[in-house]
Amino acid sequence: MYGSEQQNLCYSASVGGTGNVEFTPQATRLQGMDGTSVAAYYPYSETVKEMMVAMPATNKYTVGEMKPFVYAVNNISGGSVSLQFKHAYAYLKITVTQAILPDYIKSKTLESILITSSSNKFGLVDGMFDLKEQSIDVRNAVSEINIDAAKFDLSKEELVCYVPVLPQEGKQTLNFRFYVQEDNIEENVFSCQKYTSEKGLMAGYVYNVSLVQGEEQLYSSDEQKAKIEAVGKKFVSYFQASEFNALKNTARYIKNTFCKEKSQAEVVTHWWDDCIDAITIEGSKSTDEKVETYGDTHYCPLKIVDD
Repeated sequence: MYGSEQQNLCYSASVGGTGNVEFTPQATRLQGMDGTSVAAYYPYSETVKEMMVAMPATNKYTVGEMKPFVYAVNNISGGSVSLQFKHAYAYLKITVTQAILPDYIKSKTLESILITSSSNKFGLVDGMFDLKEQSIDVRNAVSEINIDAAKFDLSKEELVCYVPVLPQEGKQTLNFRFYVQEDNIEENVFSCQKYTSEKGLMAGYVYNVSLVQGEEQLYSSDEQKAKIEAVGKKFVSYFQASEFNALKNTARYIKNTFCKEKSQAEVVTHWWDDCIDAITIEGSKSTDEKVETYGDTHYCPLKIVDD
């Protein structure tokens, strides 16, 4: 923790919880007048100069050992300071189960996962975080991240990784390759390719990676919610009241297919409630625009205008 006069003080969490956390000093306590700016970061490092903090490398990831890098800046008020920490990295959430692996290698050990990006500044090798500017100073970075999964037993539970990556601007292509050990040789047993939206990968956001073969765009939770809500609004405008059952089937299809997390499912459920309220709409609007069918066309004849 940094104050105007005191440099790099070490504090530890004394009271934790899902919301607020209280911190106590390990030695010297922070002092300062109201209005004084305070900066904090985690994990703590003893070798910090001029508010430049060495960041943990991300080009190599070991399951269960990676720590996030977070920071916060605020002013002292009423003799105390309230800090809301932010993540400097973006995160890829990767969930691995035996179901994605070919049957003939399910008895073998997953050795590693290699992620490569079209960006040459994807995995951090060496870099500093500037607490004054609240930005990353990248000294050395590479286009790949190697996940060591050799100690993880997929036969007992699923593997969930929150992989930190450098924030990315613009559309990027990501390739995922899974390797098992076979006669002292790593064998690639599964591959898939994803790409980001035009917004790239933003710091503090978690992007779910669906491990299916073929290309798929990565969205943050906020982007996924906005996309689903847009679909809902168009359905309300274009369905007939007589197509109630088809709308119900389509809503179920979207929820099961596109909603990987509870928060996304709640958005679709909320949209469905709005559709119920709008069920008195008579007739449907005609359009000559290109349309895309969602779900099984036999059960879901509703169509939505394509963006």
